[in-house]
Amino acid sequence: MPPSLPQPPPPPPEFNPYQPPTTDVSPPRPDIDFRSYPGIGRLYFFAVLFLIGMAGASITRRFDSVLLGRCAMAFALPPTVLRLRNIGLSSWWCLLELVPILNLVVNIPCLVLPAGYRSHRRLDLAAKITGILCVLYTLYMIWFLSSLY
Repeated sequence: MPPSLPQPPPPPPEFNPYQPPTTDVSPPRPDIDFRSYPGIGRLYFFAVLFLIGMAGASITRRFDSVLLGRCAMAFALPPTVLRLRNIGLSSWWCLLELVPILNLVVNIPCLVLPAGYRSHRRLDLAAKITGILCVLYTLYMIWFLSSLY
């Protein structure tokens, strides 16, 4: 008689190979794909706004004309439109960029909010830190300007 091979243990009586698993195998919550939102990001917006502000300040100082400096600030509208689209807000908010104090209502969210904020309503760590810094800087400027007069 030839030697017999060892037999596998019998499956449990309730085993069904066609039954789906009973454990929770739901996929994890997907991360936000920031590349899927059109427009420009926070860092690029900050850099462009900084350069436009510097150009406006130097034009104002060089030609001693506030009107020319304000005309230079009109170049901030296209990056603001792109950033507002990136956040998911209406592009019409960029018109507040032309009003001196109300431009903070547009610029602070553009500097703070992550891409696609309108759809997911979550702030990342960079948004929290930047938001705190923007608020502190705004309070400092209010204090500084009030001490001048």
